[in-house]
Amino acid sequence: MNQSRGKGEPRSPESSSEQSDEQSDECREGAQSRPLPRHVAKSVGTWEGYRKGYRKRYGVDPVRDARVNADLCKLVDRLGEESGSVAEFYVELDRPLYVQAGHPTNLLVRDYQALRTQWKMGAIRAPLVGPKSFQPVPRVEKSPDKCPPEAAAALSKILGREAFSFSGDSKEAV
Repeated sequence: MNQSRGKGEPRSPESSSEQSDEQSDECREGAQSRPLPRHVAKSVGTWEGYRKGYRKRYGVDPVRDARVNADLCKLVDRLGEESGSVAEFYVELDRPLYVQAGHPTNLLVRDYQALRTQWKMGAIRAPLVGPKSFQPVPRVEKSPDKCPPEAAAALSKILGREAFSFSGDSKEAV
């Protein structure tokens, strides 16, 4: 077997020169339609998890370029075999920042610790959306008890009003 490689010859992990020639021909003919992997990248499992979640959410495959590959490799370095499941979980989240940005991989890498924790716990904390004034107000139950006089006095002092009462007294408003 000849280990030397001429200029322009593709690098091939196969041992036979026939397979190398076939790969070269296929690469020249269908490079745009069907890229052939030369080796298995460490982020393959993570890519599959991310792609699966992305396709489920958006109906299309995500862009895969050098930046995405680098981000996914960083995630594998940090999380190991859990990275694929965390990546899929990330794309399912409805956090406004993620949705607005289209669930990019840089945010996945940035927030990987929190995402892994949420994935492991199976709990998703709902983020606040918008100002507090738009948040649902908790329901207040009316109590048949009257406001204690000392509480009414304290509120009257704080609010600067002496013309009303919380205790059921019959003081009239001025």
